[in-house]
Amino acid sequence: MECCDCSTTCSLIGNPSSTWFRSVKRKYDEFETGNGFYVPGFDLYSNPRVQIENECVALRETVSSQQAAMRDLYTELEEERNASSSAATEAMSMILKLQRDKAEIQMEARQLKRFTEEKMAHDQQEIMALEDLLYKREQVI
Repeated sequence: MECCDCSTTCSLIGNPSSTWFRSVKRKYDEFETGNGFYVPGFDLYSNPRVQIENECVALRETVSSQQAAMRDLYTELEEERNASSSAATEAMSMILKLQRDKAEIQMEARQLKRFTEEKMAHDQQEIMALEDLLYKREQVI
């Protein structure tokens, strides 16, 4: 992958050490032949391979730590998903239980209402029969 118009590979895709080594070697060869660009005050002999290698190690450590952080976040996210899923399941179970309890109570209330209405009707009939009997006795006297 090229990052600019200089036709050099600047990416770590593929074999990173050979890409960087080649790039540094080419610059070193340019310096030796005098064809390259020279920056005053820049010491080429300070072993740029070590600097680039250290930078690569630092970048790899950064990527590794970021990947570890992402794994931790994904683990936490999965735990939160599981917790919310179990909470939703528990809530649905409670709702269904309450609905069953409500249906049972309503059925029991209807039965009690029907029983009391029948008892009232029966009692009313007995009251009327007793009143009729009382009226007949009064007629006899």
